[in-house]
Amino acid sequence: MKDAGARLIKENYISAEQLHLAQQEAQGSGKSLLVALVKLGYLTEENVLIFLAQECGIPYLKLGNYLIRPELSGILDEEFCRQNSIIPVFKINNRLFIACANPLDTMLIDTIGRITGYEVESLAASASSINDALDLCYGKPDKNFELENFIFKPSSLKRLVFCRDSERQGLQIPVSIEIKDESVLTHPTLSMEGFTRNISRGGTSIGLQLSLYLPPGIKIALSFKPKQNILSNSSDIIHANGEVIYCLMEKNLYYFIGVKFRDLSTNTRDRLIKLI
Repeated sequence: MKDAGARLIKENYISAEQLHLAQQEAQGSGKSLLVALVKLGYLTEENVLIFLAQECGIPYLKLGNYLIRPELSGILDEEFCRQNSIIPVFKINNRLFIACANPLDTMLIDTIGRITGYEVESLAASASSINDALDLCYGKPDKNFELENFIFKPSSLKRLVFCRDSERQGLQIPVSIEIKDESVLTHPTLSMEGFTRNISRGGTSIGLQLSLYLPPGIKIALSFKPKQNILSNSSDIIHANGEVIYCLMEKNLYYFIGVKFRDLSTNTRDRLIKLI
């Protein structure tokens, strides 16, 4: 993976000295640089996969944040999931979201689509977290895995580009989010607090920053808090409903989420626009 070391240093994952030692380890062992960094303890498996997912523009999923619905375990065979280190995590309408140790395996994604009949979207997740999730669904087998087998190559996929249907204007206020879709279950203690980043000029959609991946297509309720302090009251909160249109992973496991408002009243839209 070309220039991976330089990018890891730039993103403050490792130091120049650690890179030098890992390069020596990689040359001596015949393993990749990333595997050498993990072996030496400079990176964790999750560090590596977050970095690679970020390079590819693929969302990385912390599976421990979610509760997988029981009916999803019947979509794919257990042995198939374990062999390929995958697990279904969400089904939104006809779209199936799969957590994969190698989300760039297009042949595997196509195969899953043919087996299930769904449109398949791959998400990155660590092999160990996938194994843990599979164990919760099916019970724990006596199996191990090698990190080397689950390092995907980001050079094979270009970053996705999303078009916006209108000019955006900066808007930064706290927001609480509540999922209004039974297709996605999260742990009750999980924080759903974030910030707005921008809003469309016509007030039809909004961009959010959140530390949780939300799959496109789900319905959410939003509570905007423009005066979040000890003197604020419930009348200051602006309530709205929306649908997630896209979710992009950024640095440090933050996600930029595009939300289209649903049934937004003129009064609510005007209150949000006035905050710009």
